[in-house]
Amino acid sequence: MRLRICVAAAATALTLTSCASDAPVTVNTNSSTTQSSATSTGSSSSSTTESSTSSSEPSTSTSSSSSETSSSSTSQSPSSSAGSVPAGAEADSKGEFYVTKPSGWSKASVPNAQISLAIKADAQTDGVFTNLNVTSAPAASGQDVSAYTSAGATQMRQQGATVTPVADRKIGGEDAKGYLVERTYSGAKLAQTQYFVQKGSTVYIATMTSAASQKANADSTMNSILGSWTWTK
Repeated sequence: MRLRICVAAAATALTLTSCASDAPVTVNTNSSTTQSSATSTGSSSSSTTESSTSSSEPSTSTSSSSSETSSSSTSQSPSSSAGSVPAGAEADSKGEFYVTKPSGWSKASVPNAQISLAIKADAQTDGVFTNLNVTSAPAASGQDVSAYTSAGATQMRQQGATVTPVADRKIGGEDAKGYLVERTYSGAKLAQTQYFVQKGSTVYIATMTSAASQKANADSTMNSILGSWTWTK
């Protein structure tokens, strides 16, 4: 089984879109040692059964100004708990968790069933809709978040992106690992922080995307969102 994480996607004029035009990241989880392999751009089928998850990029217009640098903090998420979704929160499409939306953010319309949660700022900043989306896939036997994270980082570097580690954190009380991706897409300089977390037999991939110039603000917003992550199953 391969866990495919599409970090890049075609931009639209209004909001997020599904993985389409950039080479996706493929994490091969067939063996006890995670191996990476690039897939062709826009590929829709494979002889190997796949569980595809996509992290979409927001729409862009003009490139951003100079990038700000700020590492992600290690803020803690609340422990797992069941219950109804409170006002101001957004649940994933599978009813497995919810997060609190920041002020001025709303649910994003994404035509991709693999994205179970997508929320975004209501206005662009430096040509980008700052957004967070979550995908999920069945975990492979013998794999853990360290393996997924390492393979994903390796593949992003192979695609020419600058990848740096970020501090481990908790998401919904579970250990999460991730990295920061910095690259240019459709003329815009982007900062994307991606975390992997496993709950039971499912791996969740949370991706925060912003203009590079807005990274410090995006880090703060991401920490608030992930800090509110509450499991409902």
